[in-house]
Amino acid sequence: MLAALLALTAELEVWLGSGAARERLVAALVAPAVAGTVAVRRLYPTIAGVAAAVLVSVELGFWGDPQVISNAVAYFCALYALTVWTPPHRFAFGLAAVVTVDLATSAGPKSNLHNNVPITVATLVVMLLVRRVVGDPAKV
Repeated sequence: MLAALLALTAELEVWLGSGAARERLVAALVAPAVAGTVAVRRLYPTIAGVAAAVLVSVELGFWGDPQVISNAVAYFCALYALTVWTPPHRFAFGLAAVVTVDLATSAGPKSNLHNNVPITVATLVVMLLVRRVVGDPAKV
């Protein structure tokens, strides 16, 4: 239900708002895909987190930031699932994938390392901190 709500509000933001004015079609396609990761995050948290990271990073690197709040909420939900609901080896894989994709899309026309490195480091630190605070699910 949350995924459907996020997809609907994202589409409304894209088509009625001013944030995604330049690349509405791309934002309209990416937003429901990222929201879809929320629907599967409980069953497949690693896939959801990595898929959301790939979708958002590619969008940012090649088309720029559409400023869709619902998309950001869905992205954070998927990363939370990856961070908290995965065993250690899958978390390590997912974290490495998120960092790699974030940095790789710096080569895109709408991005650069100067902008991506601080965001990637912040994402890495927050994911590690949340993992530490919430705890390893394998130990629970």
